[in-house]
Amino acid sequence: MMNTILKLAVCLAACSIFASGFGQSKPLSQSEQDRQGVMGSSLKNAPKDNAGQTKKELASKIWGCDISKWQGNVDFTQLQTAVSFTVIRASYGLTGLDDKLAQNRSRAEAVGMEIGFYHFAYPDQGNTPEEEAQNFCDRVGSLKPGQFVVLDYERNWGGDVVGWCKAWMDYVTTHLGAKPLIYLNLSTINAYNWSTIINADYGLWLARWDYNKDAAAPNTAWPFVAMRQYSDQESFPGISGNVDGDVFYGTLDQLKAYGYNPSASWDGKIEVPATDGMAALDQEVTGWAKDTGGNFTIDKASVYVGSTFVKDITYGFSRPDKGGNFGFNGGIDLRSWAGQKVNITVRLTSGAKIFDITSTGVSVTPSAPTAPSGLTSTGKSASTASLSWTDNSSNETGFKIKRNGAVVATVAANTTTYTDIGLATNTTYTYTVCSTNAGGNSADSNSIDVTTDASSSDTITMSCRTVSAGGSATIEVTIRNPGAGSASNIVIDMVQLGSFKAADVPWSIGTLAGGATSVKNFTFAEGFGANKTTLLTVNARIGTKKVRLRVKVTSTPG
Repeated sequence: MMNTILKLAVCLAACSIFASGFGQSKPLSQSEQDRQGVMGSSLKNAPKDNAGQTKKELASKIWGCDISKWQGNVDFTQLQTAVSFTVIRASYGLTGLDDKLAQNRSRAEAVGMEIGFYHFAYPDQGNTPEEEAQNFCDRVGSLKPGQFVVLDYERNWGGDVVGWCKAWMDYVTTHLGAKPLIYLNLSTINAYNWSTIINADYGLWLARWDYNKDAAAPNTAWPFVAMRQYSDQESFPGISGNVDGDVFYGTLDQLKAYGYNPSASWDGKIEVPATDGMAALDQEVTGWAKDTGGNFTIDKASVYVGSTFVKDITYGFSRPDKGGNFGFNGGIDLRSWAGQKVNITVRLTSGAKIFDITSTGVSVTPSAPTAPSGLTSTGKSASTASLSWTDNSSNETGFKIKRNGAVVATVAANTTTYTDIGLATNTTYTYTVCSTNAGGNSADSNSIDVTTDASSSDTITMSCRTVSAGGSATIEVTIRNPGAGSASNIVIDMVQLGSFKAADVPWSIGTLAGGATSVKNFTFAEGFGANKTTLLTVNARIGTKKVRLRVKVTSTPG
């Protein structure tokens, strides 16, 4: 913490203190308090201890250093490559302020280093713990989450050491919201009963220079040693000269747990996809969050579907419509949950704390269905075309029928037939079918061409000729459809020659295609006689339309 000359001065001061025995120390000037008020002053000529190591220590360790103005201008960009944390002197005594506090603090925070602040106590100067604690609180101001505080007690004083320290620590806990660690050497620990501080759950930072950062901490009255200062001659990049080296017995998150951890009161919302809403397979997740209780910053925003981690997304941009707090957004792939109803959670991490915002009951769009196959024509007429296909999908909501590339109808799931109506006569149409659901359309089926029939005819022509005449006359009757389309439901109800009716009626012809004819001979019991003219009558129906043919039939000479 100090250059070589200053450390020598501290050593001499420490020697005089330990030589003087217990009792009120002589008044020190502010300059003397500044020089002596750094960590490790009491170790300069402290008696050696023979404490054994603890039986158990935490597997994790992280290393750091403690600094004051005596380290000059620290390059924290370089320092953070070697240590995980640094402890900055903030104050000492009744009014003392470390000249480099503001600079060290801002530069350490700028590179994201975890930091703590310490106060060097001078109860031997007649200061109350509350007065010195207020000085510290004024210098530090508000803490950011994870920043911790320390009381550095090293002075030789005949008063109530433990009571004074506890009062200082209680005051700081109340005013800064963080429970301080206490920095002590072994001789000071062994000289007093620290049970009230131990029972109040104040952690121990042990000053013991064995210059072995990998060594376990010795046994003390505390159940475990949180941190140990192992050297005053460590060398770290970014600091000119020697500096105190420290080891914390735990993880960085465990160290931050000693610091300021206000109760968070979070508010936030996932705006898209909304609760009970629909999510696409490629879904953008957007929303906002804010801490209405503490001073948290967001370290990470992660998306989970149910309990499954999906990905980290972008966060931190301002949302002025929500008070300027944190916004977040990012695209996620939901194909693994296609067609399912899920809960989507954005987990915001701030140090060791997390805050979950969840959209519940989100329906994920299903995957597109499989295309149908085997499209065929099962019938047609002049104005209709009937279709059939094979359903190859298990998740369609329907089928789309396409005529000449345009959708003309949608039928329900599991349907495999359709009749297209209202078509033009004698026209060729191309058909395909695809399956569909909320995830999109399948590929098209095979295509087929269907040509409609020509228009149906509602007209027939009738003609006749004499096959034979005389005693038994035979007349040939011909029915013809003169149109291009079919004539349907043709029935001949009566064929009559003169007053004689043919016996072979009704004559049901049925359907005649366009241009087709139907011929039948009718024989009458009575003939014409030679050169005799007789009236032939044929009554016919085309559906419900009635048609009559009446012609004169003349027999030829026999």
